[in-house]
Amino acid sequence: MVCTETVLNYLSSSYRIYDIQNGQIVSVTDPTALTALNANATTFLPYHENPICSTLGIQDGSFLRLNTVTLGYTLPKNLTTKVGIGKLRIYGSIYNALTFTKYPGLDPE
Repeated sequence: MVCTETVLNYLSSSYRIYDIQNGQIVSVTDPTALTALNANATTFLPYHENPICSTLGIQDGSFLRLNTVTLGYTLPKNLTTKVGIGKLRIYGSIYNALTFTKYPGLDPE
């Protein structure tokens, strides 16, 4: 109840574009009537009357990624037997090796 009263008190001093006339909500479009309706308004309109949907912030984030590359090499037996080793295999891995994208940011994912 206290929260509702606080919100209603806040909204009572905000700019208005609607008025209640004969129990009905009526849009006020006349500049003189709007000036009179908002003579004591101290706060901006707390909602958008005509929200605008825009695609300006949407970008193509499609990408092709070579995520993991693992390479291994087994040393020849003639080299490993000289050192006293039967078999020796060396591995190396690369993560996020390549990413193909037109996305201008750091990571399209």
